[in-house]
Amino acid sequence: MARSVSTDFFQNMFFLVEAIRPDGLNMVNRSQSSGLDAPAGFQSCSVPTVSNDAVTYREGTMTYTRRQPGIPSFDDITMSRGVARLDSALWAWMRLVNEGSGDYRADIQIKHYHRAVSLTRPFPTTGAEKNLTFIPEDAQPGRIYHVFEAFPTSLKLGGDLSGDSSDISLQDLTVAYEYVEVEEFDF
Repeated sequence: MARSVSTDFFQNMFFLVEAIRPDGLNMVNRSQSSGLDAPAGFQSCSVPTVSNDAVTYREGTMTYTRRQPGIPSFDDITMSRGVARLDSALWAWMRLVNEGSGDYRADIQIKHYHRAVSLTRPFPTTGAEKNLTFIPEDAQPGRIYHVFEAFPTSLKLGGDLSGDSSDISLQDLTVAYEYVEVEEFDF
């Protein structure tokens, strides 16, 4: 008997990143700045990493030390996406941080999809159904990483320029955040 696809592991290639500021502006959605109806389309995104330092404690009369978990820390998230015409949403977000001219924190959702969810659109598509995204709006992710109080710490505006390269120009964004929650879904 064949095993169910739903028992397969998650693959790294099916994900979507959204970052929403408290005022509702989506910081990484191309539709806000360029009029395109497409999500940010990140090529890569690291997932949150949580760690605790081991704190050593020893009283003067004890032979051995005790170890306890210390303060948790979170590593920064890095993301890469292609540079597109008329798309400066990440630069605008970075400027808010640099200049202190507005509410620069955002909550980020990294939606991780399982292959059991159909991530393809009907083929062929025509007219209004034609869309740049391959993740249907009603697709349910298997896991969402909720990243809270995030702000950019580093932004590389584009790839290094070279006259003999045919690579796509990528912008690299690094964000710091305060804490993370993981939401699991059964499909």
